[in-house]
Amino acid sequence: MKKKDEFGHYFEVLGLSPGAVLIDIQNAYRKLVLKYHPDVNHETTAPERFRKVVAAYSALIERWQARLETTSEELFEKVKEDPVIKEMTFEELEKRLKYSSSSLMRVGALIALGAQDGEKAKRLIFDYLKDKDEGVRLAALKVLGKICDARDLSKIFMMLSSINSKKTFKHTSKTILQIMQQGLKEIFPVKNRVYAGSSECASHEYAS
Repeated sequence: MKKKDEFGHYFEVLGLSPGAVLIDIQNAYRKLVLKYHPDVNHETTAPERFRKVVAAYSALIERWQARLETTSEELFEKVKEDPVIKEMTFEELEKRLKYSSSSLMRVGALIALGAQDGEKAKRLIFDYLKDKDEGVRLAALKVLGKICDARDLSKIFMMLSSINSKKTFKHTSKTILQIMQQGLKEIFPVKNRVYAGSSECASHEYAS
């Protein structure tokens, strides 16, 4: 079976079309797992259907996450240079996030908000760390990793206790480390300049 046909089969198992987005895959999986779980459904075909549903979900989620990882940087650059999105106001981007059913369009809106780099935009991006769509949550984290500083760390730390997804937890921890490292980079060059200046002064005094 070719890869394309294989993924088409996985969508079929979950009762979805190939254009289904992450939230559709997650909802279909929850519904079918409850329907075919051997503890609930005692039909002879239930265990096999249950195994197929779990296998299909695992394959589609793995594919979605891999695609998100490989295209995220490319997508960031593409959105930044998109003349239409660049001209969109905060209110227009907020509506796109709220009403669009496309994960990619919502991710694009988050990236565009990050490019605006204001406190208002930052607060809205923080709200989407709780989104039902994991792809949107991960994009929000990536944007925050680029625009936040040490002052925002406590807010991100508070999110850790409410995260159920291992992948989101991992990326949240990664974002925290990224912000902390960036903060250290900003601090230490200043200290080095101070030390260098002090050494010069001491040398000058000693010579005189």
